[in-house]
Amino acid sequence: MTSGHDNSTPTGWRFPSELGGELPVPEDWTAVDVPGGEVRAFAGPTTPPLRSNLTFTVSKLDRPFSAWVEEAERILGKSLNSFRVIERCPQSLRGSRPGNAFRLTAHHIAEDGAAVMMIQWITQAPERCLTVTLSLSPVRLTGLREYIAELDSFHGFGSEEEQ
Repeated sequence: MTSGHDNSTPTGWRFPSELGGELPVPEDWTAVDVPGGEVRAFAGPTTPPLRSNLTFTVSKLDRPFSAWVEEAERILGKSLNSFRVIERCPQSLRGSRPGNAFRLTAHHIAEDGAAVMMIQWITQAPERCLTVTLSLSPVRLTGLREYIAELDSFHGFGSEEEQ
């Protein structure tokens, strides 16, 4: 799968239309080569203590959505140091993309000891799902607040008035 954009100026990533079509990437982030078909990664500017990163993954949905989400969280818990869930937030999508979405906010410790905040959105479509994972230093949270709100909105999260 290709992104539909020049890697040197990543403005977004295209994926199957039943999963929403395209998501933006912050302007000053760069594409990172990832082996495999339906994974796309971007890295933010180098800002200590941790370089923020963003991955988009399209996967075959081979079990009920709730089981998919539980398995994803189990894998994260086994593979990340000191993994702690901050919030689990399920959402039913309406409108042009009916289905389910889930947002997981968690914290873990990188191998170099840096604190990492992770926000992961998983969106269901027939037979596939889109996983968007944003990892960042908690000190970068304020600078990415608008972008996080944009990802929330795309995945059907927002105020009750918007839904």
